[in-house]
Amino acid sequence: MNIRPDAVTKGVADAFGFWLSQHDVTTPELVQAGIEGAVAAWLADHTTDLIDAIAKAVADGTATSS
Repeated sequence: MNIRPDAVTKGVADAFGFWLSQHDVTTPELVQAGIEGAVAAWLADHTTDLIDAIAKAVADGTATSS
């Protein structure tokens, strides 16, 4: 099978464009959902590190308040 990468790229872009035209969703909403998912996953993966860093900052007296 001989598939040209530019044809695949165009096919995916056309399919995504068609999907967007058929659904009541905007690109910013899709981007926001993706970012929210990525940040939530990062926070879940680094919760212990974040808690440890906050606890150390409080113990060291380097935490600041606004």
